Amino acid sequence: MAENFNPWETESGLPDDFDLTVREAWFAKDARYKDGEVLLLHWQGAVEKDGEEEELETPIIFPCGSGWNSYDGGKTAEHEKGRKRFINSSIYGRLIDRCVKDLGMMDLMLRRGDPRVAKVWEGLKFHLKREKIEFGSKLEPIERLMPDKFLGEVKGGKLTPAKATAARPKQETKPKEEAEAKEETVAGSDDKKRKLLLAKLKAEAKKAASFDEFYEKAVEIEGVTDDEEILAQVIDEEAGIYAQAKGKE
Repeated sequence: MAENFNPWETESGLPDDFDLTVREAWFAKDARYKDGEVLLLHWQGAVEKDGEEEELETPIIFPCGSGWNSYDGGKTAEHEKGRKRFINSSIYGRLIDRCVKDLGMMDLMLRRGDPRVAKVWEGLKFHLKREKIEFGSKLEPIERLMPDKFLGEVKGGKLTPAKATAARPKQETKPKEEAEAKEETVAGSDDKKRKLLLAKLKAEAKKAASFDEFYEKAVEIEGVTDDEEILAQVIDEEAGIYAQAKGKE
């Protein structure tokens, strides 16, 4: 028998100390968590064991807090009251604070995009450890896997489409009144709105003294985080909207 081994001690049976490369990230609800009423950020990826990579058996989840939904198949999160930031008492809020405050990832994450866009997490490698999270003296602490080290960025190696599709539940639809309002939109208005949005972003880029200043203002403009292609142009410091406005392309 190994020294200091006590067979009368129990364990959770869940992974609690490993390196993870986030290959896929998405927002979705799950009926097994809070009866499917809370939006969750899902991380699926590769775990390193004995020098080899194994795919996670089940995604790691981070609850986003009340009022959040995803209406585009999990690409983005949207709050029912238009809130643009996550509450720091939610698990996802704690994940954000852990990364940008404790692990020094603020500059990297600003360049990657907005935390309401799931793919900003893809390609990041962390060391994860199970820890107790306190919610105040009157509430019981809970155990969660959280990153305690950032190990860098990893390019490529996404999951196969079959695995990614199987892991995601059906797309949620917006409330009835929002759907009806969309039906009344005249043909071609989406293109017009896009052109106006791009013009507004270019104007902001010209005025901005730095890319960070431009980015902070750009993501606050209504519609930017809802359009994946435009958001990609905002994030791309080298060849996107900012670079074009400053003549750097």
